[in-house]
Amino acid sequence: MTGTNRRQPLSLAQVARMPSWDLKPLWQADFHVLVTTAIADAEGRTRPSVAAGLRSSEWCEDWLDALNCAAGDLETAVERMTYTHDPRLDVTDHRLRCVRAALCEARTLHKRRHQYLTVTELERRRQYRADLVALRWLRNHHREEANTLRRTLLAQAGLPAHPPGWGNDVADGVEVIEQAAENGLLHAPRPPAVDDLLDLSDRAFRARVSDDVCTQNQRITALRHPAMLNDWMAALQELADKTTPTARVDDRNLMLAPLDYHELSVMAAPDVYRIIRARRFYRGVEQRMAEWRHLVQRLIRDAQAAEQRAAQPWSDIEQRVRQHIAERHPRQYAAVRRALAPFGTYPGAADLDPDRFTRKVRGELKHMLMTALDDGTWKQLLLET
Repeated sequence: MTGTNRRQPLSLAQVARMPSWDLKPLWQADFHVLVTTAIADAEGRTRPSVAAGLRSSEWCEDWLDALNCAAGDLETAVERMTYTHDPRLDVTDHRLRCVRAALCEARTLHKRRHQYLTVTELERRRQYRADLVALRWLRNHHREEANTLRRTLLAQAGLPAHPPGWGNDVADGVEVIEQAAENGLLHAPRPPAVDDLLDLSDRAFRARVSDDVCTQNQRITALRHPAMLNDWMAALQELADKTTPTARVDDRNLMLAPLDYHELSVMAAPDVYRIIRARRFYRGVEQRMAEWRHLVQRLIRDAQAAEQRAAQPWSDIEQRVRQHIAERHPRQYAAVRRALAPFGTYPGAADLDPDRFTRKVRGELKHMLMTALDDGTWKQLLLET
């Protein structure tokens, strides 16, 4: 999220009084307003419409980003105030606890939304619609017949055997994104700023990434381009490694270890503040790493959706193949549907109950049905009441 120079920063009290329709344009223009709103919401001071807006699909990821930023700043403030015996420590520590609780909520919500969006509506229908499951399983049994018909239909349509990109050996999520961008499936124009970053030396590039970590309102958009994702994360990891000794990071889990204030009390003040600044920077790097992960998740979903749209002609032909197999073997199709019937959301329902039609149950039932179709015992299913 980028922004422009702003007026005097809004206070928590001001944000708490504002309605969502006034705040949302400010969130878009000024990340610090979003952070202030996230803190006010964590303390339960905002209007219900504002709380709902932060948790909406439109703003949930940015809300999580803002809370990560707020938590890092407040953690640093608590450390500094503890060292200096600042009288505002109790208020700041309470605010930090509120933000951490909101951060847990935001992470859970974001994870749930990601899991839901990762499985497309079509995939959900394929898993939990009895007719689609039966068509797929019956097609598996009549594989040779189905493949022959598929080749015929593809030839009639003038299509190759497989859609674009089928069978590519993709190593990781970033490669999925890069290939989708190169193939035009993802709309990702490459601005000159990307090439400018690629032309930098490793040291100069790390310096730009470091600047991005330290500036919330003027993030370097080019770093978020698909062509830069690997380099961006590599630079963040290098910055984290360089900061680790000063920031007092626990080598076992790469998390900041609690400060030993007795140790700090006998150190020179400049050395103490150097440690506190390093810890603040390390938290900023962690925030950017979280942003990177969320961006990659979102771009992978976009790439997969684009690939599915590009493969639609092949999907349509495959559906015709499965329907044809069912029409050629109607009693077998009826037997498979009979076996699926007990797992419907209600007797005779086409929708299968996800709580009962689990992965394990699905695997066991499919194995039983494939065996029955092979040895002819599937006919017994039609005799059962």
